[in-house]
Amino acid sequence: IIKIGQAKPANILALTFTESACVNMQERLLKIMGKEAYQVPIFTFHSFCTNIISKYPEHFFDAHRFEPISELKQNEILSKIFEDLPYGHPLYGYHEERGYSFFSDTVERIRNFKEAGLTPEDVSQKIENNQKELDVITPILREHLPARISKDSIDDLISKLSASKTELGSIYANQLDDLRDRGDLAKIKSSLLAKNDKGDSIFKEEKYTEKFLAVAEIYRQYQENLWKEGYFDFNDMILYVRDKLQQSDELRAEIEETYQYILVDEFQDTNNAQLGLITSITSNPVLEGKANVFVVGDDD
Repeated sequence: IIKIGQAKPANILALTFTESACVNMQERLLKIMGKEAYQVPIFTFHSFCTNIISKYPEHFFDAHRFEPISELKQNEILSKIFEDLPYGHPLYGYHEERGYSFFSDTVERIRNFKEAGLTPEDVSQKIENNQKELDVITPILREHLPARISKDSIDDLISKLSASKTELGSIYANQLDDLRDRGDLAKIKSSLLAKNDKGDSIFKEEKYTEKFLAVAEIYRQYQENLWKEGYFDFNDMILYVRDKLQQSDELRAEIEETYQYILVDEFQDTNNAQLGLITSITSNPVLEGKANVFVVGDDD
């Protein structure tokens, strides 16, 4: 591309996952093209976002100065939220030696939400949508779940769930179908089903809905407290940049003009947030769906 004059080195963006991979990529480029390799922007996803935030601060955090949060400060903010949970809260629980019972799980789920590109509002909406679908398919489960599960007796339940016209119904029908085909009928009740307080069979999703909503609310409070105290965490950078690129035609046009060719290494490892970032700078209508993107990944 550079040799035939289609683009300058500074107009080619290379994205990978680790700093060592960035170094390795640059060393290989040096052998191929010499000192011009230093002009090719090579970033991890996070350093790319940090670069954009630093370069265009007027588009981020209302132009206020924010800084990355340390793990210690992150735990401090979340601990304060847990301290204020009332008795009886779905995530309430404290052990003198082990601390808050659901603390680690909540930290992990917030990280997963961010890597999936989900805001607190997105998470709450998805849980509420799931609950509406559970209200449709749970009566089907109670009516058609056979007392004695066999390969033939489970057919009716699978058929009814498939016909429910819900996403969850289709998911559970596929899982039941897979377990039946593998002959793992004994795992159906243990892997997919649970009992409510009345002893009725329910899908496990319903049993944990209350906890999921509670985690979503803690996620919302955590984000609010980050903002108030002037911090962003590691995974926020990708979400903030992705959202701003989608919202600001001016910023997106600037980035698209700068990076006319994009290389993504280890593409199989990208999560939804990272994929959303790539999409946001390659979806300009003028490209007619033919953005200059080259991805490298494992075929498995």
